[in-house]
Amino acid sequence: MSNKLRPYAPTHPGDVLKDELQARGISQKRFAEIISVSYTMLFVPPRRESW
Repeated sequence: MSNKLRPYAPTHPGDVLKDELQARGISQKRFAEIISVSYTMLFVPPRRESW
C-alpha cells in the first residue's frame, strides 16, 4: 500500500443535492413540496469555494 496520501475535502450532501436540482431545473422550494417537507427544513447551504 502506498503512503502517498493526499488531503481530501469532503463534499457536503447539500452541495450534491443543489447540483442535482439545478441540473433538473427544480427549485429548492418546489423540491420541498414534491417530497412533502417544509422548505425551511430542506435548506441547501450555499456552495463553499474553499475549506
